[in-house]
Amino acid sequence: TNLDIYDVANEVFGMLKETTDRLIEKIIKFNKNKFFIRANDVEMNQVFLNLGLNSAHAIEEKGVKPGDFIRISAKDYEPGIGSRTGLPEGKYVHITFADNGTGMAEEISRKAFDPLFSTKGMGVNKGQGLGLAMVYNIVTRIYGGHIYIESKLGKGTKFHVFLPKVEPTKKVGKKKHPDIKINNETIFDKRFWDKIYKFKVTSFGGVPQFYELLKKLKFEKMHLPHLKYLTQAGGELDKESLKYFHYVCKKKKVKFYVMYGQTEASPRMSYLEWNKLNLKLGSIGKPLKGSSFYILDKKKRYVKKPYSIGELIYTGKNVSLGYANSEKDLHSGDINKG
Repeated sequence: TNLDIYDVANEVFGMLKETTDRLIEKIIKFNKNKFFIRANDVEMNQVFLNLGLNSAHAIEEKGVKPGDFIRISAKDYEPGIGSRTGLPEGKYVHITFADNGTGMAEEISRKAFDPLFSTKGMGVNKGQGLGLAMVYNIVTRIYGGHIYIESKLGKGTKFHVFLPKVEPTKKVGKKKHPDIKINNETIFDKRFWDKIYKFKVTSFGGVPQFYELLKKLKFEKMHLPHLKYLTQAGGELDKESLKYFHYVCKKKKVKFYVMYGQTEASPRMSYLEWNKLNLKLGSIGKPLKGSSFYILDKKKRYVKKPYSIGELIYTGKNVSLGYANSEKDLHSGDINKG
């Protein structure tokens, strides 16, 4: 996907505004539709969020005061002879994360991307554990970029990230939207399946009970040549049924997506990729494009260690307050007494 890095920065900095000290100014120093990279938005969200949290922790450690900032900027970059990045010739985006936090001593910044290294307990820039190691892996190994740290103790830190630049995806002609067919028959009625065949239905979805019934109807023997994908939500489908539909759909060349949400028959939060279902049975998958998950402990701190318990938080443009007018309303309890 050709990704506008402004969209990722805007999403992450919006999250930082809500979850870190309001005195810390969050600044984006470039415009939308200017810098594009070919990347997965979830992975880039992880990169930007980890770097943003590293900056926030560094500022909090020295004590937050007016004028503190986390700033992201971007510019075009082409490596020349002897460039410190060691990147091959080509066009890149040079992204800089800057803060005026505690900064790092040179021996600390040299080890910051090591997976097992943490600066916790050293009185300098709270360690991110695997967070910065993950950033390094995504930037360098997955996307062939480069990252280095520029920092001085007491003077703040800059993370310099270089990623291959691409052109924005060209807009094509207006796509024809698929038709939606409404059927009053149940799946036990032959007319239901006759209409699925007659109207060349390519997709349908259901809750766990629907798929349990579909399994009893011997879905593996049904002839549905136009079917392309199925979706399941509305609760957890047992693992044996998940295995069954993964196997049968694979044979039929149909993609079977398991989804997760918190609103009845409405916006989803995440989905499990059809080709990973057999590897991650029971997983809620990854967040939808343009959204993200994170976990907070009882003290509202980010949880980064595996097998830790916390509250799952979701952010995305499809979040609705429903009948509430503010966050305060969401904590008001049962006003109407049932």
